[in-house]
Amino acid sequence: MTSSDIYQRSIKPNAMKPEDRGIPDPFGFRQRENLNIAIRAIVAEDESLEFALQTVTVIPEETEQFRKLLQDELRILNTHNCARYRLSIRLTEQWINQGRPA
Repeated sequence: MTSSDIYQRSIKPNAMKPEDRGIPDPFGFRQRENLNIAIRAIVAEDESLEFALQTVTVIPEETEQFRKLLQDELRILNTHNCARYRLSIRLTEQWINQGRPA
């Protein structure tokens, strides 16, 4: 048995099936830049959620869906995922310590 055979045998049990991978959220993907803008306004600039919602361009039919997405992302925002919103750990910790004002 070659090392290639051993490798192939070892990866088969660990291979992810397509159904095991999460289905990407197309709305979240489409709104990623708006989320970045809104979250930075709230965390880095101490703006309110309502102000942040007014700074982004979301079609009226999707405003409530975007609001929910924004609130969900703010709820899970922490030092381990703050870089996705271009926030520093220090700034994120400060925001969290202030009680996550939005």
